[in-house]
Amino acid sequence: MWRHYLCGATFEVFTDHKSLKYIFSQKDLNLRQRRWIEYLKDYDFTISYHPGKANVVADVLSRHAKATMCSMLTRSWTLLQDVIAWQPYICDENKVMMTALIRHPLMKEFVMKQKEDPEFAKNMEESKKTDFLWHQDEDDSLRFRQRLWVPRDEGVKHQLLDEVHKSRFSIHPGSTKMFQDMRRNFWWPGMKREIAEYVAKCL
Repeated sequence: MWRHYLCGATFEVFTDHKSLKYIFSQKDLNLRQRRWIEYLKDYDFTISYHPGKANVVADVLSRHAKATMCSMLTRSWTLLQDVIAWQPYICDENKVMMTALIRHPLMKEFVMKQKEDPEFAKNMEESKKTDFLWHQDEDDSLRFRQRLWVPRDEGVKHQLLDEVHKSRFSIHPGSTKMFQDMRRNFWWPGMKREIAEYVAKCL
């Protein structure tokens, strides 16, 4: 929908993905990256890195809001307890616009278990070479291709699977649906197989 505005024009693209800044000068590209390059060759632009945490203006403007929520009423006490447990964190940018960053209580345990995992040191070393595959996020969590790396710890892994499959907001999805939903935000070796085994035990 934006092609007719951008073709023939010189423009600048801001991204919070630091490694994209160097994608045009990268020597070794996989097939997906090559397809991106072929598609982007039609446009005349430069890529600039802008940390996501500092990019609150674009984040706010990309979400259409009809009103500002000053308070929230709920008739379900259990739902209110869940919201309180999310620990909302308000970031004030120049006292003009604000953004809310919600961190799940399980995240702290994830970060701790990641550091205890035998693979942590190797993955951290990879993130120092290039942050395209592995990188450490602002919350200290280690991520693979922008997805949260789930450590081998069975306890924390089971908590995550329970949260996705049995929470009040889920509908006990099947293994395929659950895998498709989880793969957007999480990754670990053998993920698809373990999700199928988990769902099979639940049935």
